[in-house]
Amino acid sequence: MKKLVAAVLLLGFGTANAALVSYNGYTLDTDTNVVTGGGLEWMQWDETLGQSVNQALANHGGSAWRIATNTEMAALLNAFSFGITFDGIESTSQGTSAEEGIKATNFIELFGQTQLGASGPRAQAFYGSDLNNNGIVNHLYVQHFASSDGFQVFDYGDTYPHITFTPDKVQFNAGVALVRVVGTPIPAAVWLFGSALGLLGWIRRRA
Repeated sequence: MKKLVAAVLLLGFGTANAALVSYNGYTLDTDTNVVTGGGLEWMQWDETLGQSVNQALANHGGSAWRIATNTEMAALLNAFSFGITFDGIESTSQGTSAEEGIKATNFIELFGQTQLGASGPRAQAFYGSDLNNNGIVNHLYVQHFASSDGFQVFDYGDTYPHITFTPDKVQFNAGVALVRVVGTPIPAAVWLFGSALGLLGWIRRRA
């Protein structure tokens, strides 16, 4: 029984050692693939790679995940200072290209690489609150060019050319930007430690 208690304690301390990656006020927990910042938790975009918005919500909606709004996405992009101010208006397209590719590299490391093409790694996602009720979801990407120390960010809003992205549309190289409000759950390590203490108390009462 003592070995069982020791195993529980070791497991608890093991979960406390999650790797954390932080940039621009956002932190990725590599154990959970969740990014925290700006009062929100963001699921890494590659976790929903190749899923439609409807599929992603069906798979994760029960855990309080929802699709990121226009203003939430604009705030996220603006936090990385890509060179323009994203306004969060869904019916306009905004984009920028610049040097300092490290900005895109950091962003992609946090939010997950959804595509690696000849031009370089990219993080791409669907999002949007569809305030204009046209039934089309928003779409954006952040890319670091392999051939130069540069990046490109393009937020198409709901105006992506040639393709209409509805909530049931699947794009093989894009994920879905799911968010939820940061809560205060008891960390797993604390819960396991408490369980181990309770088990010790039960053993002593039985002795």
